[in-house]
Amino acid sequence: MASPDSSVPKWSRRPPQTVAKSLKGWHLALVAFCAFALGFAVYRLWLQPPVPPINIMSPVLSAPATEEPGRTVSLFYLLADGSGLSGILQKRPACRDEAVCLEDLLLALSENPGAGLFPVLRLPDGPPSIFIEGATATINFSRETIQHLPGGVQSERLVLAALVNTLAVNYPRVQQLSIEIDGVPAETLKGHVDLNEPFAADFSLVRRALPPTLPVKPGTSSERSL
Repeated sequence: MASPDSSVPKWSRRPPQTVAKSLKGWHLALVAFCAFALGFAVYRLWLQPPVPPINIMSPVLSAPATEEPGRTVSLFYLLADGSGLSGILQKRPACRDEAVCLEDLLLALSENPGAGLFPVLRLPDGPPSIFIEGATATINFSRETIQHLPGGVQSERLVLAALVNTLAVNYPRVQQLSIEIDGVPAETLKGHVDLNEPFAADFSLVRRALPPTLPVKPGTSSERSL
């Protein structure tokens, strides 16, 4: 026959002091394990390199430019049939100095404009000097450049109108044009159009106009000749 306390677990029959010591040992082991785990985690974090802060203003995050720097200018070229001028828009390199920008306009007028059009100038020795004073732009051509210009009354009018119209559209303060040849005020380009007075902007010779409204009203310069 079993004793009355045979159903009670053996460990529960241990003395109270023994049970307390056993529980205390487990508590100490658990605390030691947690302390070790926490220390190991801190050590791993210490070994990792710091992550740099994200700069929201960083250029890397900004959208790249979609357009190349430059400027759009209005140019007037000679129609191939000699009947007048054609205005076009063209992208040119950006520039800040006005003298450089003015010379670039003249350089553009010497380049091939495409089918149906003729360049205004031939520049064998580079772009001429040009400056603006008040409402008058003055271009100093070399004698060699003048020799490359077409002859005849109509051709001279077209060349002068193309020059001053181009300047007037891009620089609205310009209203008229004076010409110098090797630093001397010119009386005419090649013996036809009188240049003793500045040649006013004249859009009456424009057969194909630019999209924007022209800033200068048609003048009467095309009627002047020697």
